[in-house]
Amino acid sequence: MRKASWILVLSSLLSSSAALASNWTKMPDLNVDGGTASIDTETFTFDHDVVTFWEKVEYPDGSIERVRFSIDCGKRTWQALYGLNTDAHGMKKEEVATPEPVKDIPPDTIVDVMRYEVCMVPAIADHLPKRPNIRH
Repeated sequence: MRKASWILVLSSLLSSSAALASNWTKMPDLNVDGGTASIDTETFTFDHDVVTFWEKVEYPDGSIERVRFSIDCGKRTWQALYGLNTDAHGMKKEEVATPEPVKDIPPDTIVDVMRYEVCMVPAIADHLPKRPNIRH
């Protein structure tokens, strides 16, 4: 039982540390409830049309929300894989470790803007690893 507990703790720490790493690129067109959104270009992964990445939103009160997203550029679907919200002092407010169901991306929503940013906008291409051909 102890071994299983340590594995869970280690897994949680590794997931959390990945969200804290990296090369954050601000997304000027992505405004989330008054917060400043950034995408970690260092942890982008591509699997055919699917882009997986970390997003961070820094709010005026100092709290931070980090979410690991997966967006299927071809099917126009998205999924939140993991989320961690911290207060202004870095203390965990909420953690969601169970992936949400895959959802369609409604037009003219924040997720649609995010899809556009990661699937179509060449402005972030200089910050990303070489990506395969992705259908839009």
